[in-house]
Amino acid sequence: MLYVSQISNFEKNSYQKLKLPSIDIKTFFDKKLIQDLLFVLVMLVASWYYNYHEIVEYRPTSKHQWRNAVSASIALNYCHEGEFCHPRTHNMQVDNFTSDITITEFPVVYYFIGMLYRLFGFHEWIYKLVQILIGFTGLYFLFRLGIKLFDNTLYALLLPLIIFSSPIYVYYLNNFIPDAPSLSIALAGLYFFYLYYQNGKNRYLLFSIMIFSLAGLLKAPALLVYFALLAIFFLENIFQIRFKTEAKIFKQWPVQLIILGSTLVLVFAWYAYAKIYTDIHGGVVSLVEIRPFWILDQETIKTTWEVIKNRFWEGQYHSPYFLILTAALLVFNLVAWKKHSRFFSWLVVLTLLGGISFSLLFYRSLKDHDYYQINNLVVLVLIVINFLLYLKNNHLRIYEHWISKISLIIGVLLLIISCNTLMSTHYYNGWFEWHARKQHNNKYNEITPYLRSLGIERENKVYCTPDPSINISLYLMDQKGFTDFYRSKFPFSEKLEFYSDHGLQYVVVGDSAAMDISPAEAGLKWIGEFNTATIFRVTK
Repeated sequence: MLYVSQISNFEKNSYQKLKLPSIDIKTFFDKKLIQDLLFVLVMLVASWYYNYHEIVEYRPTSKHQWRNAVSASIALNYCHEGEFCHPRTHNMQVDNFTSDITITEFPVVYYFIGMLYRLFGFHEWIYKLVQILIGFTGLYFLFRLGIKLFDNTLYALLLPLIIFSSPIYVYYLNNFIPDAPSLSIALAGLYFFYLYYQNGKNRYLLFSIMIFSLAGLLKAPALLVYFALLAIFFLENIFQIRFKTEAKIFKQWPVQLIILGSTLVLVFAWYAYAKIYTDIHGGVVSLVEIRPFWILDQETIKTTWEVIKNRFWEGQYHSPYFLILTAALLVFNLVAWKKHSRFFSWLVVLTLLGGISFSLLFYRSLKDHDYYQINNLVVLVLIVINFLLYLKNNHLRIYEHWISKISLIIGVLLLIISCNTLMSTHYYNGWFEWHARKQHNNKYNEITPYLRSLGIERENKVYCTPDPSINISLYLMDQKGFTDFYRSKFPFSEKLEFYSDHGLQYVVVGDSAAMDISPAEAGLKWIGEFNTATIFRVTK
């Protein structure tokens, strides 16, 4: 018995000396993996409820089919031409109707998708899947920010779901326009800035600024939080305003000013290049400009405001009840300023001012481009973050009470239901469905193989009418050429003559009512039909 006891003591002492690491499996799963799996599960269920699995297969369609087709066109042209510095669309209306060169956002995502098309073939669900993955990655970092702030999985899940229950975000994320992904990238930048805020390590600041730079290159409005942080830097170092109780946020201002300023240099350099590029090539396809409030006439201002107001009450930006609630929380934040987080209170106000400034700069565009407001959704998230921190620090019992949590779950479910109701109107009923499916897609969605069988190659110049957009029909056909864009007020005969002088070879007529003269008089020879579209060869 003594021998056994000695061996037991020897093993115990040896274990203590080795200090073997012990793994608490339950803690590991509870604190990280389970949280992440729960986030993935919630996002997948919400996506399924929004019918993402079907919508991902749709071609550019429905609301803002016009701009979706432009983005999709740039990516597809990269698949064929692959010149990063020369983004192209299918429309030949620049360089005096001889070129398809265009420029919009920094084309890194378009180029990446174009290369994926080369590898795996042309499937538009690849484009949409990239958009969704970028979006969910940013929302995941917002979720992890919530975990750091609240140490509560339920409250952390609320933050990404605020974004993922906004109809404009949910609709455009599963589409081709880059505004929703740019917001998500900016949210990732906010997460890494908060890591810097916690420990003051410049590597986190640098990484955050790199992410903000990418977001701003994709879409300038994604820089709302960045500009707020830049303002905090100057307020702290010039006016000595304290945003952190124990110490300054920016302690090494010369180095950190260089890091912060690099975003401005990159973004302004790109947009300056885009403006120069546009001026050289000309053409409204590559238009880069602001449309500020103060240069507009009263009628335009009033009309635009009515559109914005209607979108608000219809819930297109977000549930109007939720927007009113966040406005009330903002007022409460201002009234009880000293009881809220100093840093997040300033971040809310400065980001809100940035969002208002952006809206005034692009006021004219807000009438026709609802997606311009996507990046302003970050203000809602910041307001909610600040209020939850207020509850956590001042009313812990309310913060932890089961009634608060049940109310939160019910509220989020109502937001998701409201979002899905509005989403359905964009795809399955109403004017958008008629316009997208009846007027364009049924004619041109599957016409490309037929055009090739007629000997019409991709680079042959085709005029497609009626189509007032830049290149909806051209993109759907994957065909270079012209539309009625910029010349829609001219009669068919004049447009035909004009385009013929610029190398026109074929005409695709989707509706015979668009022709004011007979094909024989126009010098057109019938060569085929597809659905309701008639194809002619130009003989003159």
